[in-house]
Amino acid sequence: MTKPLVSVILPVHSAQEFLNITVDSVLLQSYVNFELLIIDCASDDQTKYIVNRYRDPRIKYSAIKSSQLKDGIATGIKLARGKYIALMGQTDISLPKRLEKEVEYLERHSEAELVGTNYSVIDENSRIIKAQNRRQEKSLLNWLLSHPFAVGTLMARAKIYNTEAKIYPEWWRVADRHPIAILPGNLYRLRQEAGKKLTGKDSIDDDYELWLRAAGGYPKAVKYPSEPIKSLLASKARPIEMLDHVEHLLKSANQIWAKTELSPTQQQLLEAQINYLAKQWADIKDRLEAPPTISVVMSIYNGQKFLKAAIQSILDQTFVDFEFIIIDDGSRDSTVRIVNSFNDPRIRLISQANHGLIYSLNKGIDFARASLIARQDADDISLPQRLEKELSALLSLPKAGVVGGFWQYINSLNQRSIIMVTPTKDVDLRRSLYVENPFAHGATLIRKSALKASGGYGQKFVYVEDYDLWRRIGENWQFYQVPEVLYLYRISEGSISSSNSAIQADISSRIRRDQWQKPFLAKSLRSIINDGHYYKKLNSPLARQTYQKYLDQQHSITLKLFHRGAFKTGLINLLAVALLNPKYVKSLLKPAAGGFLRRLGLMELRDDIY
Repeated sequence: MTKPLVSVILPVHSAQEFLNITVDSVLLQSYVNFELLIIDCASDDQTKYIVNRYRDPRIKYSAIKSSQLKDGIATGIKLARGKYIALMGQTDISLPKRLEKEVEYLERHSEAELVGTNYSVIDENSRIIKAQNRRQEKSLLNWLLSHPFAVGTLMARAKIYNTEAKIYPEWWRVADRHPIAILPGNLYRLRQEAGKKLTGKDSIDDDYELWLRAAGGYPKAVKYPSEPIKSLLASKARPIEMLDHVEHLLKSANQIWAKTELSPTQQQLLEAQINYLAKQWADIKDRLEAPPTISVVMSIYNGQKFLKAAIQSILDQTFVDFEFIIIDDGSRDSTVRIVNSFNDPRIRLISQANHGLIYSLNKGIDFARASLIARQDADDISLPQRLEKELSALLSLPKAGVVGGFWQYINSLNQRSIIMVTPTKDVDLRRSLYVENPFAHGATLIRKSALKASGGYGQKFVYVEDYDLWRRIGENWQFYQVPEVLYLYRISEGSISSSNSAIQADISSRIRRDQWQKPFLAKSLRSIINDGHYYKKLNSPLARQTYQKYLDQQHSITLKLFHRGAFKTGLINLLAVALLNPKYVKSLLKPAAGGFLRRLGLMELRDDIY
């Protein structure tokens, strides 16, 4: 049997609606020395029946188990006998002169490896939507990146294909060395379909996945255009179909991120595309349904050891109306694999290069669909009713910007130790800022509007970014603490709190110093005493500890007031503390005397104790 000069590869997956039109456009070519390899990619329609009705000996039908068109192309490459290989989109049209013109060019130009043609985009009724008209490109890669869905217009010498390739031929090996000729005229029709053809298994999707894979080897040439997605969003497809398509592209991008060794430049480019897709996904999702009540935000960097338990603790919450945004901050361990092991649609994994916790948290907040943000650290555990109880408290306090809960420390063996309590009232939590951080960061539920209005997390106070945030939110919003343990805070070797404790202490001291420069939030004698009685009778198993914490806080604030020469305010605090618990008086008498002398200018202010 005489070998054909051209092998046309047509991979098909359930595209019976346009299959006759596509096949006929090839059979009606003015150039006739070709074979048409139709690779049926697990179609579940009448594809095989339609092909078998043709009696043209140039048609060769093969079926594979994979539904992926790229696998169909790989199969076609292995079967191809021609000197040249041309691809064909499963719903596209080749005009009669296409093969003739492309073969003629390659035969006349022995140095050329690839040739393409201009094309017009058509709709499902074959009406032209727009025409593309270019003459010459510096490289194939530039052309592919500008026209990621038009690889069906190309013809290439068979020798450039890697017949063992699992995906498309290795055009990328020659892409930077060989120019691609774009023939004059318009010889191809690329169909932009609405409806079901825009879901994640059509040729557009496969071409886009290939286009993303190209970034793995040619970072300098890669530019991620948003036009394909914009075209999709402007199409007649229903939102649910758009969402399915974008979800698939986002999944492909994340898989490439996880499986491909990328240079910093490549990471930057791919990260931009992931960010774009993630935002488009959220926009489409909001068109389909109301946003969740809560967006849980977690950032993780090489934290595989306790990650599974942390994720599971959120998925096991009694309150279920949330999305779970997990920012993989450039992890090199099994973080991504662990996240992907959870089959829960509420999880949104977003991969990026290592930017640090503050950048990642601000990004997660920007991507959040909900108006409430719940934090969760990657090595901690939220107890089952955490979100439910924090949400109930926040909804009952319209002026509250932050709600937290008591927390308990655990070690690497999950053994529980100290329970940390704080005052629960707004005024006392805001006064806590003068002496300590009143919240466990990962245990908080925050209004997104409060976060945004306060400027989000700042880079100035790294490692205690939450402490800095609370004091800014507290200028315009109220605080509340649920008086029960809702969160298990892990202290283990390698945790951020453990590894950077000295730095945290130093920066926390700076925050307290800054806080004391602001007008002091004073309480009257009666208020301090009444609130003490409130905590003593608090409806909580931890009332006694909470009352003691309140007294300790008043004692610490009183000391600092005297050190700063605020004798009158300090004296009011001292009297209130003495009436609540006289045992504190002795430890405050000497500081009170110092405060009096400082008030008179006879002793220097103590501005070094924070």
